Amino acid sequence: MNLETWAKTIFSVYRYLPKLADSIDKIFEMKAIFSNNISGANFSTNNTLNIASSLLELTERKKALINLKVLAHKIFKNIDKMEAKTLILRFIDNFTIERIADMLNISSRTVYRKINDGLKSSALFLHTNGFDIPKLEELTQSEKWIRDLCLENEKRGEGVTITTERFRAIYNSYKKVGVELQSSIS
Repeated sequence: MNLETWAKTIFSVYRYLPKLADSIDKIFEMKAIFSNNISGANFSTNNTLNIASSLLELTERKKALINLKVLAHKIFKNIDKMEAKTLILRFIDNFTIERIADMLNISSRTVYRKINDGLKSSALFLHTNGFDIPKLEELTQSEKWIRDLCLENEKRGEGVTITTERFRAIYNSYKKVGVELQSSIS
């Protein structure tokens, strides 16, 4: 993987980050609300220590998502404005090259060039600010789905769209942190 692929991945997941952060908040709230009803057969797995550990894990995962969003903002703020605009339209808003060309009143070839230049500028920003590949892997270590998307981006060369089905699977990976707690309550 290279930094351009990582930048493309960060932009591709950007629009899902607020929804996922909100989902984590809801899961966190449910876990906290029901944590005072711990009893029965699952008591040993749903004790205070385990509940606190799962809440900490959710907090760390949310922090990683927020950090990715902030990183995307910093990249867009520090690269050429037209490059940033084309990257946003392509990878975050998921518009086609032709649609972007129409919207910006430029040729499709110019859109391709701006996207390519924008990804290079983004990679340079990541590199000069200490976000090499090991650092990005560390930042997303609890978010396997992001690393999987990055590998897909590398193979396909295009930004990857997250389907509704895939989003549900990602959401369920957050819910699994608290499954034992909820099953002991019901």
